[in-house]
Amino acid sequence: MNTYLTKLLFTLLGLTCFAKAAVPVAGWALSTSPQIFQLSRLQQESVCEATTLRIMPLGDSITHGATVPGGYRIRLWDRLLTDRPNIDLVGSEVNGPVTIDGNHEGHPGKAIQFIREGVRGWLYANRPHIVLLMVGTNDVLYPEAHNFAGATARLNALVGQITAIAPNAELIVASVPTLQDPIADDRARFFNQEVAAIVNQRADQGRPVTYVDMYSVLNVEDLADGVHPNAGGYDKLADAWYAAITTLLAERCNPDGEAMPPANGDVLN
Repeated sequence: MNTYLTKLLFTLLGLTCFAKAAVPVAGWALSTSPQIFQLSRLQQESVCEATTLRIMPLGDSITHGATVPGGYRIRLWDRLLTDRPNIDLVGSEVNGPVTIDGNHEGHPGKAIQFIREGVRGWLYANRPHIVLLMVGTNDVLYPEAHNFAGATARLNALVGQITAIAPNAELIVASVPTLQDPIADDRARFFNQEVAAIVNQRADQGRPVTYVDMYSVLNVEDLADGVHPNAGGYDKLADAWYAAITTLLAERCNPDGEAMPPANGDVLN
């Protein structure tokens, strides 16, 4: 009898320890479920409700400002600041002249997949009201290294990520600018057609996404090295971003400054 009781006691203790050890596993499984992902979306005001408008420039070396430190962000900062004093450019990277807010998420040499892998953390850290996305030039320039055939699918997934994580943020997606190399430029034009189609499809789904055509903004003469704009080219990009932002704000906000309802009528948390 004593032996039986001893075995029973150890069995019960073993079951108890297993149950306790299983709790973190169950908790982890729950945290990765689609329902929890939906609950973890950024909770923030819309662009029309923002006291300080946080704008995240997101992309590669053109966003960073290769050939001209600060790139398009120099002129864009000056133009936006003229309209409203409470503008905050946000991001983990900093560069450009001391006269501007130098924060951004421009990552030189990086392709779409890199942005996909980092975007969740950047969105949570900076909570932007507007995201200026221009990425894909490196996918176009190095088609074998970055699997150009899958570039549009990756961009579509990235747009989906941003709008799911930050449903109240406005996403402005730009085409990639022109390239001097004619073969690469042909790929850029094909890619840009797909970019416009992705934005239109996502907008039809009710996502807060708009498109800006940067390819037609620049000529080869506006490039410093065949890829990156010179100072005048960056100014042209800045003017195109500025026009897209001001048009967006005018369309999204009522004259009294209240937020416009989402395009699909849903309430976004």
